[in-house]
Amino acid sequence: MDNDVTKKTSQKLTIAIIRLLKYLTLGVVLFFLLIILVALLEKDSEADRLETIRIGNQVVDFLDKYRLENGRYPESLDKLGEVPEPKWGEKWLYKCLKDGDAYELLTGHENKDGSYGPALYYNNENNSSEWLYFDQDDSIEMK
Repeated sequence: MDNDVTKKTSQKLTIAIIRLLKYLTLGVVLFFLLIILVALLEKDSEADRLETIRIGNQVVDFLDKYRLENGRYPESLDKLGEVPEPKWGEKWLYKCLKDGDAYELLTGHENKDGSYGPALYYNNENNSSEWLYFDQDDSIEMK
């Protein structure tokens, strides 16, 4: 009798362990799938940022052409006609500086406080011709 109870207990314990291993295996598989999904989404986000920089360089070219034709940068992007939308970020934000001698161009995700981050930022004020990336922790505000 004692032997039967031991066998039944052993069988129940074995079944419980097998079930636990199934759930753990499923959990591990789901965990790794989630990691892969996050990595793919981040890769797409990086590709979208790079494409937005390419598009942003077109906008910069339009702005430079406008300045050559008009002697100053426009007060708004509307003066350029149709401007391509960024692939990443919400929209282009533009600010004319120094009475039309310089400008800021930005796209990104607006925070509750009105700053942007993550964001892509371009400023030609100091003859800088590179896009700066501000991540979630480093937000930026237009001047």
